[in-house]
Amino acid sequence: MPNLTRPQLAALENELVYFTARVSEWRRAEDFDDLLLTGVKLWRWDGEAPIKAYTAPPTTTADHLWLRCTRGSAHVERLAMTCGIGRIAYYRRADGSFDLGLESQPSTCLEDLNAEAWQHYQDRFRYGLEPVRKAIDTLRLALTYAYYQGENGYAYSYNHSRREVLKILVGVIEQLKRNVEAQQSRLDAQAHRRRGPCKGLDQVKAKARPRTKAAGF
Repeated sequence: MPNLTRPQLAALENELVYFTARVSEWRRAEDFDDLLLTGVKLWRWDGEAPIKAYTAPPTTTADHLWLRCTRGSAHVERLAMTCGIGRIAYYRRADGSFDLGLESQPSTCLEDLNAEAWQHYQDRFRYGLEPVRKAIDTLRLALTYAYYQGENGYAYSYNHSRREVLKILVGVIEQLKRNVEAQQSRLDAQAHRRRGPCKGLDQVKAKARPRTKAAGF
């Protein structure tokens, strides 16, 4: 077994975890980004239960831990708190040795997406409906994550199980779609009223068709 800096992670090797931490450092490589996390708390996660079920003492902790992300996928400021779904896996150090770290998994949080989508809807008069439509697309992606949990990504919630997340996402998407369609209809009607009726319709006359002379006897 490699000489592990954090041997307490060995029991979680290749398992999913929910983590919270503070971003201390950010390094960019050719194909990925490495974030140095400090004050790390890790909870073993089964992909089904709500995160609030893991508010008990964490499965394990670490004073610092490297989080590997797909290049450009992480947008977290230095010293900011972050959280998400990861998997404990080996990585190669600069000296060629191996250690256990955290691999970020594509994931979405129901509460964050829901709040963002409805905020876009509240701001529709300022920014229009396009941000709302993009939010609906993001919710659809989260629905795909939740339905095929683990194939392309993970959907999680602080308060709801995966089964409940599926129902909530479907309801939110349908409600937003109805609201957007109704708002678009009102905008179209307002635009029509501003344009007013077409002018000169009473002056348009259809050309008379020439009459064919009937053959005489």
